[in-house]
Amino acid sequence: MKQKSFFSENGYEIVKLIVTHLCLSIFGIMVSIPFDAENVSGRFFCLGLGICAVLLYAYLIYTQIWEIGARDGINVRAGSRKNTPLRGLAIALTASILDFLLGGAYTILYYYQAYSPALSNASIVVGLVTSLWEGVYLGIWRAAFHSFPIYFVFAPLFPILVAEGAYLLGLRDFKLFRKAPHKGT
Repeated sequence: MKQKSFFSENGYEIVKLIVTHLCLSIFGIMVSIPFDAENVSGRFFCLGLGICAVLLYAYLIYTQIWEIGARDGINVRAGSRKNTPLRGLAIALTASILDFLLGGAYTILYYYQAYSPALSNASIVVGLVTSLWEGVYLGIWRAAFHSFPIYFVFAPLFPILVAEGAYLLGLRDFKLFRKAPHKGT
């Protein structure tokens, strides 16, 4: 019964995180593909734009999950909700299940591709799908970690940690980014 209430309460936020991930993957692919990661200047731009894409992704996660934490913080202080400090972690972890599955499958197939042509073909297909799905991290991977497919297993940990930190900050009503005061005209 608890699982059903978790998904009914957080399903919209999980889907929103997945859609954000998909949109930023397209953005990450668009900014990293034009640069050749084989030469130094191309690697520099690929890495720089990849870091910018990941930072934008982190900011979007932060703003979405901070709002959830702020709403929960108000309800916890009012006594109408139980304090659940790991809610942001649970939401982000649920939204990242496909990331871990693709990253794990690609890593396993990459290291076992030499054993048979079928594993080699599967590695190519799963690698392509993983690169497309994890496009937000593609610039960093192409520039710095191209020969380490395990990068795709650890990369989803970053947005999960960002989401948990944002939720905890929202619970305490502490903002990292404040809006500039509006000057009247």
